[in-house]
Amino acid sequence: MGLDPKDVSRIVSRTFADQIFKHGFLHCDPHGGNILVRRHPERPTKPQLVLLDHGLYKELGYRFRIDYAHLWHGLMTRDESEVQSSAVGLGADGETFRLLAAMLTLKSWKQIVGADEVKSKLAFDRLEMKHGTDNSEELRGYVEQYFPEISELLSSMPRELLLVMKTNDNLRSIDRALGAPLNTWTITAETV
Repeated sequence: MGLDPKDVSRIVSRTFADQIFKHGFLHCDPHGGNILVRRHPERPTKPQLVLLDHGLYKELGYRFRIDYAHLWHGLMTRDESEVQSSAVGLGADGETFRLLAAMLTLKSWKQIVGADEVKSKLAFDRLEMKHGTDNSEELRGYVEQYFPEISELLSSMPRELLLVMKTNDNLRSIDRALGAPLNTWTITAETV
């Protein structure tokens, strides 16, 4: 088709970030069979995104979107108190907010806060998953270690957050399939 995979990745990420943070109405089943990418009719070198299969949408309440935006802002700026207070609004508690952050970013808390890095560096540089990076063994170990806590946290979360997390996992999969760098965090930072 001659389209740049980075442009496709960007438009997919931007579309879903806008749905989550701006519109509050989210297509919760993005995968290769539900997304059509074509040349933009007015700008043929750019992609146009068409969403298909509108069977699973979720309206995201205003309070949820505010808490979720603050959570990402806290993650990006390494503000632990902002992460904690917004995570509590999303079903975590004072003990599990770090676990929620790790589940959202697929990174350990130490990686999220980047304790050994320059404080002024924005978090999305640390949170971004570089193409070709495979930390699945490490993640599998964390899941085994924290399975009871993960299960308890998932059962306390609002349905909105579960569907947003499912959507984000699908978007990461699309990015991987495109072979494009995972820039979901950059788009999230721009949107929040």
